[in-house]
Amino acid sequence: MTVFGCNQKIKLFLDAIIEKVAQFEVKLEKNSVLKESMVKEYENFKFRQPYQQAMYYSSLILEDNPWPGSEKLEALVHLVAEDLSKFSYLLLSTTFFEFSAEGNIGPSEAETLVIDIEKLSFYIPEQICKTLFASQFLTNRIVKLQTARSHFYPVHYLNQDNENSALLFYLQ
Repeated sequence: MTVFGCNQKIKLFLDAIIEKVAQFEVKLEKNSVLKESMVKEYENFKFRQPYQQAMYYSSLILEDNPWPGSEKLEALVHLVAEDLSKFSYLLLSTTFFEFSAEGNIGPSEAETLVIDIEKLSFYIPEQICKTLFASQFLTNRIVKLQTARSHFYPVHYLNQDNENSALLFYLQ
């Protein structure tokens, strides 16, 4: 999440966001509408232009732990509101904050912001949040393709009615 704007309002905005996340509750009607739109989005992936699909697959290849849209769709179909409620608790318990304050905010103001957000998230009534283990922190991964190596990743185009095709040539 990125928050930007007038620095005197950022603390209020962040406090409101953290409070809403901590008190998250699933509304059945809203959940079904969002689920239906997500299912349609994943199902309509096959109608994207070939170059868009090629770019998508290349990004999957270069990701550390890729989760393709087809697998997301498969999981989403079986998801119910109760699962989301249980997951929100788990999500809050493993939330990771990383801060970068830029612009006309001073070091003491930035530190105060961080302390306030930590208080809101770690000291909410249920005390959901816990400190992560070192193995749970995100890793920054750079993919280095080996010298003079060719990689070929063929994908059959999902929309047979479209006569166009695409080739993505990636150089590093």
